[in-house]
Amino acid sequence: MKKESSLEAFGLSWTDMLIAEKGLSQNTAKAYLQDINLLAFFINESNIIFKAITNQDIILFIAWLKQRGDSFHTIARRISCLRSFFIWCTDESILLQNPACYIEAPKLPFLLPKTLTKEEMFKILNMPKKETHLGFRDKVILELLYATGTRVSEVINIQSFDIDFDRGTLKVIGKGEKERYIPIHNTLIKLLSFYIQNVRPKFKPVQKFLLLNRSGKKLTRQSVWKNIKKYVSLANINKTISPHTFRHSFATHLLDGGADLRSLQVLLGHSDMNTTEIYTQVLSEQLQTIHRQFHPRSKAE
Repeated sequence: MKKESSLEAFGLSWTDMLIAEKGLSQNTAKAYLQDINLLAFFINESNIIFKAITNQDIILFIAWLKQRGDSFHTIARRISCLRSFFIWCTDESILLQNPACYIEAPKLPFLLPKTLTKEEMFKILNMPKKETHLGFRDKVILELLYATGTRVSEVINIQSFDIDFDRGTLKVIGKGEKERYIPIHNTLIKLLSFYIQNVRPKFKPVQKFLLLNRSGKKLTRQSVWKNIKKYVSLANINKTISPHTFRHSFATHLLDGGADLRSLQVLLGHSDMNTTEIYTQVLSEQLQTIHRQFHPRSKAE
């Protein structure tokens, strides 16, 4: 058990450094620690001494991850984490050599983000029954996600004072505790105003968050997406909905309406423009489909 706890301690020191110096979020730090603890379990079970760990040991660890059923995306994320961790270990003289310096992450298939059409989105937005306080809250959730392109983790942390009704903006705390301000349209402003004054008190709040569960406490990400899937089903839309579907749809519909990439990057809170540019490829795919469907020569073929 010493080998495992020693590696865990190094992992904790590394994530503490990232939180303090790089502004790493607590959720990301927790995910990193899970990856390191998994390696700690593996080397403990394999009788490997951490300070003598080799490139071959990392290869065996990756093979073990595949055997236990981890997806390519999960393995790629774990490798990325460990590569950064081992660089820190060598910089801190914990290890003499980096055992992961020659390890490459598996090549991932390029997948365009799944989106909903505008018609599908409007159909979903009209599903909640606003006559009940739970239905009205769900209507607010759906409208917020589509109007702002925020992540579910960001939406559940919104508090009432984050909304500036005079300016028509919403303050959001994103990844790395970075603040950004997102414009909100008049329909959503009126909806939020009515919700805060007339509906939210019915939840008997015990916490300050905008969106509450039956106990008056903050909603979880899981409960939000469970509700969303319910309304997608009620709208008879047969698509696989992921936690980012509303966010992807928000971005694609804005670009389709003429928004520029730089503005979209700011609204989404992307630190890298390359992440935002993926949405142009979604539009390109849609345009190709339209062209094949309606161009006279394509139809002739």
